[in-house]
Amino acid sequence: FPHILKIDVCNVCNYGCVFCPQSRQTGKIGCIEEDLCLRVIRESYDAGARELCLSMTGEPLMNRNLEQYIAYAKELGYRYVFINTNGYLLTPERSRALLESGLDSIKISINAWKDHYYLIHGMEGYERVLENLRSLYRERERQKADCKIYISYVATAVTLAEADTVRQDVEPYSDDMIVIKANTRAGQMDEVERYLYAGDDEVSLQFPCSQLLNNVYVTAEGQILVCCHDVENVA
Repeated sequence: FPHILKIDVCNVCNYGCVFCPQSRQTGKIGCIEEDLCLRVIRESYDAGARELCLSMTGEPLMNRNLEQYIAYAKELGYRYVFINTNGYLLTPERSRALLESGLDSIKISINAWKDHYYLIHGMEGYERVLENLRSLYRERERQKADCKIYISYVATAVTLAEADTVRQDVEPYSDDMIVIKANTRAGQMDEVERYLYAGDDEVSLQFPCSQLLNNVYVTAEGQILVCCHDVENVA
């Protein structure tokens, strides 16, 4: 059984990033049912999964049960539980709850500096997300929590030059930042190649795929995906 389980606890997103196919989903939109999520977490652990990601296509902080799922997974024995978020809903209260639940790492996606933030994400929020990051960092220090804080930056031709500026803003409050160039998501976002292409990225050019036999993906409806890019489960 794959070592890493990834569950789409919410396939809805409050953002509309120009390089993300999330908004093009045609299936059922919403959060995973509580009983189903707990069952998937438990049965996957029994089968051999030891790492758990509670986010895939949408914004996990839109699921009010997120902290419950994290705590349950840690109680079962998962060694590493993590989420990816855009950070907009990461209020001080939510940061406190996430850290108390036992979260091992959180990756905040900031894909442009403030001048192009709206253009890339579909809404304003740079300063708010940056303040939420600072609040998370302070809460981690207060709790002395062993939770890593990472930043991901998906660069486009418009924003590649801004990556270092963002890095300077987030560096005091995070453990690392990774820059990945936007790709077509297996052909789903061909406009990325036409208008936003910033060059090849070594992460995107790994063959064969390093995740195929190491990860299992479960949608908000409880379906298993073959590939993380297959948001419509057509494979």
